[in-house]
Amino acid sequence: MILELRIALMALVGALVMSTHRTPTPPLCRARSDLVGKCFTVHGALRYWNGGTPVRIWRIGTTRVLGVRGLDEVGLPSDSSACPLPAGLRDTLQAGKEVIADFVVCPLTPSPPGSMQYVCVDAATNIRAKPYRF
Repeated sequence: MILELRIALMALVGALVMSTHRTPTPPLCRARSDLVGKCFTVHGALRYWNGGTPVRIWRIGTTRVLGVRGLDEVGLPSDSSACPLPAGLRDTLQAGKEVIADFVVCPLTPSPPGSMQYVCVDAATNIRAKPYRF
């Protein structure tokens, strides 16, 4: 009986310790303090690219490309201040595939003609993945 009580008490203490030790939640894109404008929706194709900004969104029907800032070559945040891709989106994004969706993006830089605008991705709807032909 005493042994069972000790085991139950240890389990309770362990559960309390685990519940108080939480990893910090990553920042939400739209809550960033460094946004230069309002978030907007864009229909585009998210895929890996070669170069300094490995994750980009091509705005379908245009020649504009948006750089997703703060992500490394596998789509993970490169540091703790970077916003991750929305849930399920990074798992869908793979080399050789593109993710077509309606993305809610928030601008981190202005949009000058002829230059890439940097954004963070806040949300995505109507998501579908398809093979990308290089």
